[in-house]
Amino acid sequence: MRGRFGIRDGLLAAAVVILTAAAVVIARPKEPVGMAKPAASPEMAALPSRTPVLNPITIPAMRARKYPAGAITTSRQVDVYNGYSAKVAVFTSDGLTEFAYWAQPTGPMPKGGWPAILLVHGYIDPAQYNTVTDAYTSWIAAWAQAGFVVVQPDLRGNGASGGNAVSGHWDPDYTYDVMNLIASLRADPAINAAHIGLVGHSMGGHVALNVAVISQNVAATVLVNGVVGSMYDLFYNWPNSPAPDDQPTAAVQAELNGLIRQYGTPKSDPAFWNAASAINYVSGVRRRGAVYVFERVGFGAGARTQDSVTQYVFRQ
Repeated sequence: MRGRFGIRDGLLAAAVVILTAAAVVIARPKEPVGMAKPAASPEMAALPSRTPVLNPITIPAMRARKYPAGAITTSRQVDVYNGYSAKVAVFTSDGLTEFAYWAQPTGPMPKGGWPAILLVHGYIDPAQYNTVTDAYTSWIAAWAQAGFVVVQPDLRGNGASGGNAVSGHWDPDYTYDVMNLIASLRADPAINAAHIGLVGHSMGGHVALNVAVISQNVAATVLVNGVVGSMYDLFYNWPNSPAPDDQPTAAVQAELNGLIRQYGTPKSDPAFWNAASAINYVSGVRRRGAVYVFERVGFGAGARTQDSVTQYVFRQ
């Protein structure tokens, strides 16, 4: 689902709320002294667990998953620009070989490694996607010249990355890619693990918001023209609804229709769709990982971005 573009830029800070649940303790009566406990019957032992199986698209399921680190290597050098150099990097996500555009400032590396910005791209036809593109040139240049390593991953199935392209909204695979890449960046000696920020544009805003409420290792998140509403909003209130027409590929429509067959819609099963809505979990984001939103920011080769504001957010 594509973000909307315009002239006015806005910045909203997501408030951090700590919710504390009260514990209720129920006293159990003492068993009479000397009374033997009955042995569990075969029927009782055979009873299946009552723990519900979480659908992978829900935030609790994504939080429960493991995201292992892997080595980041270089595929090829791209070029040297004013204040930074660029290369195509290679990383692993769920056993898939994936690629990323990596821009690194010139000059000596700071003590502790470079602070990093991980940029999650918006929807581009996966068959036309290219690692070296001018879609985010001005953003990447501004951030790299300001002293940040900028990493823009080619999400699975996009360009030369392995795997199949999926929906950024109805499938968790792109979120897995970003979470795995964060783990790998934290293990990379060139990166300061305590200073990794996240930018998500358009569809990538949805993915980035998922990551913001899942990961404990993101210093700050910026969403640009992002799809950040609840699943209810995506179904009924977004300009391109009805939702099945989003990102018009057979695979994406099949993903969504499969969820509807199993769980119904946000009106018929609000509990499930609320659990899949990252916006409902923002109150759990720790203060240092606060979420910021830009709306109607231009992008493309000739676009200008709020460089000073974005840099300020990440430097905090």
